[in-house]
Amino acid sequence: MRNILYVQIIFILIIAFVTPIKSYAFNVAKHISNVNGLTNNSVNCILEDEEHTIWIGTWDGLNAYNGREITTFRYSKNNPNSISNNVIRQIIECKGSLWIATDNGVNRLDKRTRQITRYYLRTDNKVPNQEKSFILGKSAAGDIICLIKGLGFFVYNDSEDEFNPINTDFASHVKDYSVSDSDHVLFLLNNGSSVYLSYNLLVNGGKQDDLRTVGIHTPVDKIFLSKGRFILNKDNRIFLLNPDFTVSQDIELDNNKPVSQAILAENKMYVSFIEGGCIHYDLRKNTFTYLNELSSQLSVFTLYSGSQNILWIGTDGQGLIQLYHYDSLFETVHTSHPVRCFCEDEDGNILIGTKGSGIKLLNPATKELTDYLNESKGLISNSVYALKRNKANDIFIGTEGTGINILNAATGRLEKLEIPDKYPPFKAVYNIYFTNNDSLLWIGTSGYRLIKINISREQGRYHVKGFRQYNSSDKNISLNNDVVYAITSDPKDNMLWFGTRGGGLNCINIKNNGIKSLEDIDSRILLTNNDVLCLLRDDTGIWIGTSYGLNELKKGGE
Repeated sequence: MRNILYVQIIFILIIAFVTPIKSYAFNVAKHISNVNGLTNNSVNCILEDEEHTIWIGTWDGLNAYNGREITTFRYSKNNPNSISNNVIRQIIECKGSLWIATDNGVNRLDKRTRQITRYYLRTDNKVPNQEKSFILGKSAAGDIICLIKGLGFFVYNDSEDEFNPINTDFASHVKDYSVSDSDHVLFLLNNGSSVYLSYNLLVNGGKQDDLRTVGIHTPVDKIFLSKGRFILNKDNRIFLLNPDFTVSQDIELDNNKPVSQAILAENKMYVSFIEGGCIHYDLRKNTFTYLNELSSQLSVFTLYSGSQNILWIGTDGQGLIQLYHYDSLFETVHTSHPVRCFCEDEDGNILIGTKGSGIKLLNPATKELTDYLNESKGLISNSVYALKRNKANDIFIGTEGTGINILNAATGRLEKLEIPDKYPPFKAVYNIYFTNNDSLLWIGTSGYRLIKINISREQGRYHVKGFRQYNSSDKNISLNNDVVYAITSDPKDNMLWFGTRGGGLNCINIKNNGIKSLEDIDSRILLTNNDVLCLLRDDTGIWIGTSYGLNELKKGGE
């Protein structure tokens, strides 16, 4: 009965693992800078609005990032619809608008129309002579208030579209303030004292005698508001307050760097430093770790806890960093050079071939990665592209250099396959494959064609008994490309399949050396791309990895 090949190509869009055995968690850091369209790489403030647009205030303009592109807003002398100043200090969302504090005035941006209204709140229209001269706050009902250094507190009147002054006697003593969701206002005074009163009392003319002292007995440097909770900072100490302004947690940091921001996210707190770095503090365990994704020298200006558990980090000079948690079925082992291949030895260790750093040895149990083989130990080249273990547990090694290395399992020595001079030299070995009980060695190269070598093993050493190079210029065969990256065979070693760069999938009859392309077998069959990078045989057929998608070649018989 005649056997026939039944071929079907499936373009795999998604591979879903329904019940993964184990997953590995790590953080992913994505950088967004002026290369991506950000107006400036020094980020002062961040806000995620109700539509999940990320608004980024920098030292030179306002930016809106929707996950794909950045829209910018900058001051223009000739455009009254531009923001009043390019140094953005604070962004608040309220009733479909953004309120933006700059170094010269407050702006209201209608998110729907993108119309901008400026509020300078000064009769002389002069630029303030100190930083953070405008500080915004929002009440639970959505009232907008503003502290202007040297002028006092103002509240916005929507019907009149203007800010009206609040009559208090302590505004000149206020360095900073925040309004909580419960309408409590916390003030940081110039002398370091932290005091509070209710929002209603403030806007109705609250006086200095109405101020109540927070339950700590030390002056503070900064105050923060996050998730409705007030956070105070003094030197290397962080105080998390209860709703009644008593201290919930007194946290001592391990360094004296000036704190730039402290925010809450679930049961943890993030604290960043102007002089570099950021820590993650577990509020339940009272332990902290540094974020390894950030350099300890990278100055951080601000932090923002966004949706989907994303931490947004505004830096001084390195733009915006999007840090998020990722669960993967794979655990990452970092190497100093790109990894091109790997192979398990008889002891269960993993040999890792790198481009430029030779072969590393990975202990799967401890995840320890050590240097193993390189040119100083007899490796032909430190750029290793192929590793293949045969039935004798010897490992054949293909590199950028000329020839083939063999790691002898019995002796542990690195040897070189001796190929007679009568055969043409080759290098850039990208794939090694055995058939016919390891007596045929197939080699895929970059530019040196597909090579078949007949070998025998005698007294622990390998001898070349035959050599053939399949050349695309040979009119007697239908090889269409001399760059061969992938090789596999059928279960009975009757047919050898190999993939080429740009030439698609081909097969060779091992008995008569006849070569056919996939198109020759059935012209109706099309891969997603003819740039074939890898092949894997399983019980149902062959999986074909291309530079544009994964395909499956199925077989059947009658």
